[in-house]
Amino acid sequence: MVIEHHYWNRATDNFYEGLQNQLPPDDDRESSAGKSHRFYYKELPRMLAIIFPLMLLEYQWQCWLERLLPTRPVGSAAFTAQEKEKITDDDDMMEEEVMKRLIAKGKVRPSSIKWVNVLLKWIVDNTLGCLLFGQMFYVILSAGKLQRPGKIWAGFGWNAIDVIVFHIFSISPLVSLIGFAIIPVQHRLPFDAGIKLCWHAFLAAFLAVFMPWLLTTEFMQFWMENWTEGVWLAYNQTMAEKNLTTAGNITLPQIESASMGELR
Repeated sequence: MVIEHHYWNRATDNFYEGLQNQLPPDDDRESSAGKSHRFYYKELPRMLAIIFPLMLLEYQWQCWLERLLPTRPVGSAAFTAQEKEKITDDDDMMEEEVMKRLIAKGKVRPSSIKWVNVLLKWIVDNTLGCLLFGQMFYVILSAGKLQRPGKIWAGFGWNAIDVIVFHIFSISPLVSLIGFAIIPVQHRLPFDAGIKLCWHAFLAAFLAVFMPWLLTTEFMQFWMENWTEGVWLAYNQTMAEKNLTTAGNITLPQIESASMGELR
């Protein structure tokens, strides 16, 4: 999630860098060095402090889903209540390793995948689980920024919509389905994080190449000319309303052709 946040910021910066010369001058605009310093020394440590406990909770969530709806159901042995209390996740992992060795030697036949359980886990994880962890991340992050409880509550609903929409229209549901079907529960989170890291690295590199080309097309040049003109008009109007002395020296640029919006 940290890498995802970083790459999406970089992709957004690549887009706005192409429009930087079209915007009115802004002395308060943050430099690239300032953004890097803020990310590595402020945002990154804060996000790591939030994500680490959430990852532990998500691992327990995955283990609970697997116990409730196992991908490959096996026969249950009879244990007393005292024996059940002594069974831990480490015991489950040891049992799985033993079963792998027996299957490799041909002494035990693997049970078939129960696709009903896989689909049920996939639906629950991509709805309830996604919403639960997304909202927890939002609340903890907002509290870390010292936002007022009223402001956090006001954005609670919109954040829920954003979490669900962006999750559905991402690579996450596909990765989750593959993980539930073929990846052991103890390796599921590293698998999910690794696939998303590769995907966002590819997407950021693709956008860095594709967006400059897109901004040179006729349609984008036409849109940028009209958008730039609107920005300048709004800027001049704002300066005039503030009764600044420099407002009279600001004139609307004459946009003669599409070349004004070209990237270099």
